[in-house]
Amino acid sequence: MITITHEETINRPVEEVFAFIADPTNDPRWCPPVLEAEQVKGNGPEKGARFRQIVKPGPKKLTNSMEITAYQPNRRIAWQGDNEMLKFHGWYEVEADNGGARVAMTSKLEARGIFRLLEPFLGRASRSVAVEEFKNLKQLLEGERGRR
Repeated sequence: MITITHEETINRPVEEVFAFIADPTNDPRWCPPVLEAEQVKGNGPEKGARFRQIVKPGPKKLTNSMEITAYQPNRRIAWQGDNEMLKFHGWYEVEADNGGARVAMTSKLEARGIFRLLEPFLGRASRSVAVEEFKNLKQLLEGERGRR
């Protein structure tokens, strides 16, 4: 199992930051591997909502199926999902931090089948992607001043 953690303070109100990151259809705007995202069940981010994402974490495109497993507005969202390479689950927790929003992310990945041999590489690559994602998130939300 691979565990990825990252924290970042975004200089925007908690409500704006949470609303943006809690909606997986926004992921293509700030998560480089996510090419497309659509909701396939539910009405916006809520417990039980399901999403489909096309991701390209390497040379091959994969389809993520994911479900929101916990939802506390402006505080916490958790998800689980899978694709042909791995199963994953994780969560974001958001709290006020000096006028901004502190976002903490934890993600756990479990490689499937032959991909288990790649876990050390997948762990390093996933940690690097998390840093890039949060850099993008900060630039996007602070630069847009909350416009979506």
